[in-house]
Amino acid sequence: MIKFPSIEQFRTVIRQVRTQAQYAGKDENGDPIIDLSLPIPTLKFRGTIKLHGTNAGVVYDVATDSFTYQSRERVLSLTQDNAGFMLAQMKNELYFRDFVAQVTNEILPGRDIAKVALFGEWCGKGIQKGVAISELPRMFVIFACKVVFGDGTDRWIPIDEIDMIYPKDIQDAVRIYNIDFFPSFTIDIDFNHPELAQNKMIEITNEVEQCCPVGADFGVKGIGEGVVWTCITPGWEGSRTWFKVKGEKHSVSKVKTLAAVDVEAVATMKAFVESVVTEARLEQGLDNLVREQLKPIEMTSMGDFIRWVYNDVLKEEMDTIVTNQIDVKKLGSAVANVARPWFVKKVNEGAGL
Repeated sequence: MIKFPSIEQFRTVIRQVRTQAQYAGKDENGDPIIDLSLPIPTLKFRGTIKLHGTNAGVVYDVATDSFTYQSRERVLSLTQDNAGFMLAQMKNELYFRDFVAQVTNEILPGRDIAKVALFGEWCGKGIQKGVAISELPRMFVIFACKVVFGDGTDRWIPIDEIDMIYPKDIQDAVRIYNIDFFPSFTIDIDFNHPELAQNKMIEITNEVEQCCPVGADFGVKGIGEGVVWTCITPGWEGSRTWFKVKGEKHSVSKVKTLAAVDVEAVATMKAFVESVVTEARLEQGLDNLVREQLKPIEMTSMGDFIRWVYNDVLKEEMDTIVTNQIDVKKLGSAVANVARPWFVKKVNEGAGL
């Protein structure tokens, strides 16, 4: 059994990316070291249509030259199938072998591969209801591929690297598709200000919900479920950076809704913080920490340092705050995002006054 991972919410991925970006190894006790001075990246994501069906997988075992079939939680048998998935796919093993051959011979040639798992959505009539694709004949749409190597390590293969080598008439005959066959979307997310990407994701998801592109491709108009976003920036492709979203209009699934963001307010906040959290103010805060608060320049003092910088901004810049209608409840975290890495850098440099 090779389990397909849960696809997280956007806020979870934000936390994962920031943690991974600032991970600096482990200390002598084996505990992770987080270096807050390390930069937070901008990553490219690809959005594919989320299909409302049931999760299914086909796993090829190299050693035994055999296939097993599974749902999200269990290995299937003909007597304990999952909406008829195994029964329908056993006749298509020659087709799956062509997928596996691409992975083993073209994408990862010469590697010690133990298993290749193809994951997808088994969807169509009688599996779910309330969406456009529930009006279509059943089909298996592959959206992920995982390779397990002989040493037990594994790797996700970007699904757009696996070609559909058969013409569409044969794909239609076997009812097996690559999700890459259908419309997709791309977006850059700056994880320093990830909220700025939310409005675009909402716009895309609402369009999908209004009219499912997969259903429309087969001539059926109706509701779509949502969009799954996967990172395509090299080094960040793992499942920890996958997330799913839906808009506000339809509620046919449990995919979480994103809230719209006031982009102008975010831009104003960003510009304000850049103008007031200056090098001079940060140096003044460090001086206050040592000379007035009698605190060392160590990580244990970071909260005191950030608090002083924030309070000094409130005290000295209140007229600008009022004029530009800066939300002071959100100002604290914005100031901290600048002051924190600056302070960590000073600690690492062993700064002293």
